[in-house]
Amino acid sequence: MRRLPAIAARFPNLDLQQGVENVPVPQELAVLLDDLIKAAVAEDGRVAANAAALLTDDGNTKHAAVREWQDLVNFFVKWAHLHDAQSDVQLIPSDNDLRQRIELAEALMDGIRAEFFDSLHAIEDLLAEANQVKDGGEQDG
Repeated sequence: MRRLPAIAARFPNLDLQQGVENVPVPQELAVLLDDLIKAAVAEDGRVAANAAALLTDDGNTKHAAVREWQDLVNFFVKWAHLHDAQSDVQLIPSDNDLRQRIELAEALMDGIRAEFFDSLHAIEDLLAEANQVKDGGEQDG
């Protein structure tokens, strides 16, 4: 991305918005566009893998919960950036729509929260012992 201004300066007459199906570009720009596309694909894969690791037991990026999570993220990102084209008042989601989507996000997170707190309860005694204060005021462990 940082190389784009330099390329634009080197090719000031380059018109990428021509009214034709195929626009010829310098090879250096074509390589850069290819790199950008590959980076975007890799980023999408990384985001899906992170969501799958968070929401599933097996890291399955095709799991329905991962798709729902990605849809929720896209929805909230879209409406957090009202400077985009969807700033028409008629398109703004209702309070009820927002509430339903928040409830869906909470439902997706419930399993994670439950697993976290189950794990926490399993090690609470160990944590309490490790953080126990000695006679001299120092923490043991």
